[in-house]
Amino acid sequence: MKALVIALVALVSAVAVAGGPRIPRPSPLTLASLTTKNQHHAEFAGQVWVTGSLYVEWSDGREPTAGYRLIPHAKSSKQLPHFARYGVTWIGLKNGPAALRMAVSQDIYQHVIDRQIKLFKVTGDWKLDAYAVGIECDAPYAYATVVAAEIPDQRLVASIARPETC
Repeated sequence: MKALVIALVALVSAVAVAGGPRIPRPSPLTLASLTTKNQHHAEFAGQVWVTGSLYVEWSDGREPTAGYRLIPHAKSSKQLPHFARYGVTWIGLKNGPAALRMAVSQDIYQHVIDRQIKLFKVTGDWKLDAYAVGIECDAPYAYATVVAAEIPDQRLVASIARPETC
């Protein structure tokens, strides 16, 4: 009987945790759609400013490709909607090249795009739109589109350590 009660409590806790996303208040984002079958995914309407670092990393391979990830600072991360137990550690950018272009001079942008810099970082404030968050195979993800960037310090670092995102 005790085992049955423990199993029931665990099941109720799992359902509560996996329910809908947590949206910190006040938030300029509103829930637009939610899926909780087979995969947890939520999309949001509105725009939000996030402070963090944009990383551009070129992969090695037959056809090199650039990965664009925005790593929000701790305070910004806590303000973003997410599913319980799955905080936002990184945001994949739907418009990575455009976000980079908003943040840096044409010369620096060209150096990064031409793969003269394998790993690049720029820190500032990023206005996000089309924010989405989810869980797939017990791994959280987040995606957004950058619509504006404010980079207060133009000192940029071209050779940096890769951030921890897991």
